[in-house]
Amino acid sequence: ASAYMGLATLVGRTGGMVASGLLLQSPSGLWTLTILFLVLINGLMLATAILTRATPLPRDASTHNVAQTLRSAFRFDLRGQSSFVWVLVSRFVVNIGIYTIMPILQYYLINTLGLSKNEALAQQAYIALTVNLAGLLATFPAGKLSDRFSKKAILYFTCAVSIVGGLSFALAGSPQAALLAAAIFGLGYGAFTAVDWALVCNVLPPGGAAKYM
Repeated sequence: ASAYMGLATLVGRTGGMVASGLLLQSPSGLWTLTILFLVLINGLMLATAILTRATPLPRDASTHNVAQTLRSAFRFDLRGQSSFVWVLVSRFVVNIGIYTIMPILQYYLINTLGLSKNEALAQQAYIALTVNLAGLLATFPAGKLSDRFSKKAILYFTCAVSIVGGLSFALAGSPQAALLAAAIFGLGYGAFTAVDWALVCNVLPPGGAAKYM
């Protein structure tokens, strides 16, 4: 299930980038894209709410008060939950690395690889697509492997692959080398995405699973 979720996430990212790139080429593309987002997000939300069959947990009479419910929702007891805390910390570190680089990627391509602004924008789109497409290839196999082998061992391996891709990207001397490095990183990150959620589910603190997710 974790692999399916990772796969769907990467498909959405890839499809979104392709759709945006195509639609924004027309004068009215931004309006079309905005309407498409509104229809898809709200339509799928409604479909999920209507079609999903879930049995509610028994109500606790002591939490019928809205104020009590809100206090309970933001009260976290992580004592004795070191595994869950370490998963949160590791995910934070991985994602802060990725989202720190994304805003300055254009300047790296211009100042390090010597591309013009327009070339850098195009190359940035190619890099993002390469990462997502490579991630798509790795997500499902990694999810299947995580059912048979240690999830931690697979995460160590996927992070090592991502590190190799990141270092290769930093040392790339040409746009082609940067794309190859992006593909290596994408393989590692796609596999990480698949196994990461499975590990989170395994170490969730008992009680209040939705809150901790």
